Amino acid sequence: MTASLMDQLKARACESPKTVVFPEGESPRIIEAAAQAAAEGFAFPVLVGNPQVIGDIAAHRGLSLDGVAIRPLPDETEAEALAAAYLEAGGMLSRKGILRRMKSPMYFGALLVASGQGDAMVAGLEHSTAEVVLASSTIIGFAEGISTPSSICLMECPGFAGPEGELLIFADPGVCEKPDVSALADIAISSARTAKALLNWEPRVAFLSFSTKGSVESEIIDLQLKALEEVRRREPDLKVDGELQFDAAIVPDVARKKVPEGSDVAGAANVLVFPDLNAGNICYKAAQRLTGGNAYGPFLQGFAKTVSDLSRGSSVDDILGVTVMAVLNSQS
Repeated sequence: MTASLMDQLKARACESPKTVVFPEGESPRIIEAAAQAAAEGFAFPVLVGNPQVIGDIAAHRGLSLDGVAIRPLPDETEAEALAAAYLEAGGMLSRKGILRRMKSPMYFGALLVASGQGDAMVAGLEHSTAEVVLASSTIIGFAEGISTPSSICLMECPGFAGPEGELLIFADPGVCEKPDVSALADIAISSARTAKALLNWEPRVAFLSFSTKGSVESEIIDLQLKALEEVRRREPDLKVDGELQFDAAIVPDVARKKVPEGSDVAGAANVLVFPDLNAGNICYKAAQRLTGGNAYGPFLQGFAKTVSDLSRGSSVDDILGVTVMAVLNSQS
């Protein structure tokens, strides 16, 4: 993140630090990021792993682990207690199933969050997005009214002058490949919630298309219009519109021409919902490369507790940025 944006977000995170669980706690990059997060006071990190291994890595790198908790994989007594709490809360897995999965740091980390011993989970440095999503879906479950996991990218586009300055949210660039009506509605609602939680924005959500307000007829557009109708039914106070072409969504002059009837969203959208993963992923990478801007994420959403996914190539600074976002999302 740029220094100014990161400083702003860190300042907000420090107002109410949250406990963040890192299942890949023996990774040197994770250990360094956790040490820095604790030192700066915006998170209470929990590293899952062998205390001796983690301590040796920290000592070798000259890192202080003050304020960092370490949780080894559970012994039989702790595992039974966690399994009982999981089943009592209505967990999907059998007792044997949850005990077996608890041998995995990813599932154990998710259980810590689900049981209230953590506010958020940050993972993905050594696991695929699919693995993070599966563990989170199985153990943590979904947010109220949501049945589809998804993601957003926070885009910082130099030269763009929108209602939120150079910032826009793109959804979904990382998870849901071909959303149906219900999934597309979930993506829009989750993205609006994320925008409010992370950035204190009043979300204005646009369903993006190659058509604006019926200029073209298509099955894809029909799907988007049904999703729009569902969002308005489920979240009547949310500002949402579609279908809108990209320029009609973010450029006021274009919106006035293409949406003459007026709209709370057209020309002023800050949350852009793409029709599928193909479009969302291509566009966020294109915007990042062509503008020389920054893309923060993809950031997972739609779960009952905050879950953040890391790229396997994430630097320590990247991990810190995702951790800050996880704390902010957990504050809501």
